[in-house]
Amino acid sequence: MKKLTIKFCGITTEARSEANMWNILREFRDKLATLAKPEEFKDRAECPSHALVTTEDGTLFKEIVFRLTPKGKVEMVNLVKAAAK
Repeated sequence: MKKLTIKFCGITTEARSEANMWNILREFRDKLATLAKPEEFKDRAECPSHALVTTEDGTLFKEIVFRLTPKGKVEMVNLVKAAAK
């Protein structure tokens, strides 16, 4: 797998693999209160910033939005649909 670049809330980091990418996104999810403004997140039930994951050639691989569930947990939803083969 190629290296992946993750951009979220002004932070840019590289992932070595897809598994490493998910670990980094989970870290962002767990620390969301410190990365985004909590008052905006509470009112909208969705973080205004999306995590954009691109491949080495600049192709959008994933676009992750962080949403607050009714139970108060944060879920990660991918907005990029897989292309049919």
